[in-house]
Amino acid sequence: MSLRNPENDLGILDAIIDCAECRSLREIYSERLHDVIALRERQLKAVLGEEPDPQRFDIVIHEADAARENAKYAYLAHRTTHMEAGQKSMSKASVGSK
Repeated sequence: MSLRNPENDLGILDAIIDCAECRSLREIYSERLHDVIALRERQLKAVLGEEPDPQRFDIVIHEADAARENAKYAYLAHRTTHMEAGQKSMSKASVGSK
């Protein structure tokens, strides 16, 4: 059984937060999320306003949601590389200190 040291994890999290690429990917994800929210809001207003064709938003929302998913998984994949690299360095450090 492996016990994780939360103090070491904080160092990894600091590296993730400070990474320029991570900040950029997080910003892109945030923008795509806002795009989906804005489109859904417009669709809701169309429905409540009893417009004749509120379904016109369906395809655009689907495309925006796909872009949001791609941005989300790009961000998560990048974070994972940081976590894996941090875990490898922690393993090497613990082996070297024995």
